Amino acid sequence: MNNLVSKDYSYSTIRKAYDAINSCFKLGIIKGDILKNPCVGVSPPTKLIVNYSKEIRFFNDTEIEAICRESVSQYGNKKMVYRLGHAILVLLYTGMRISELLGLKWNDIDFENKKITITRSVVQVKDRSVNAPKIYKTLEQNSTKTNSSDRIIPIGQKALEALQELRKINTKSEYVMSSSNNNIMNPRNMNRMFGNILTRCNIEPCGVHALRHTFASMLFKKGVDVKTVCTPKE
Repeated sequence: MNNLVSKDYSYSTIRKAYDAINSCFKLGIIKGDILKNPCVGVSPPTKLIVNYSKEIRFFNDTEIEAICRESVSQYGNKKMVYRLGHAILVLLYTGMRISELLGLKWNDIDFENKKITITRSVVQVKDRSVNAPKIYKTLEQNSTKTNSSDRIIPIGQKALEALQELRKINTKSEYVMSSSNNNIMNPRNMNRMFGNILTRCNIEPCGVHALRHTFASMLFKKGVDVKTVCTPKE
């Protein structure tokens, strides 16, 4: 635990490591392989002592304008530079996680009442069926990051327009963010597209999750209280 803390791992990562090891030793006791659980004498670190040195990244107004413009840019023949570039606007103006957007289906969106129902997500897991390192597969799971993440969120005008553009592109797929062959989109492709957009905008590279932070910062600027921003609403 101390080693993980010293390497600046997040609290959630450290806690998951502790829980996994603890479960293994408990199983060992049940099977009679060991007599006692060493984890009983170990106290996992609390959030207060974990060093959160990483700065929370969000974009300013100038960067937001540049990102939005680049995301929906077109070639001279009117073809989109980024096939699903409008997805960046959806993330920016809804605060959704990338895993939630990738798991979103068209029947989750109520265009008439301008609402999105979040009930599932897409994750990447190591493919245990092949005997090769770093082979991953993309899976849909009927759950979100936490129980409270299942929610209904309103759709603002900018997000609505972006979703309507995506629907024109992916009319044959049940997924909002399907690949060109109508499969679930790989999260890495989304990250790669966002990285290219930031490069073209001369913005320091960062993860797609910065869009979620930016959405929260925009709400704060509009005077929305902290409890409303940080607590999922149904």
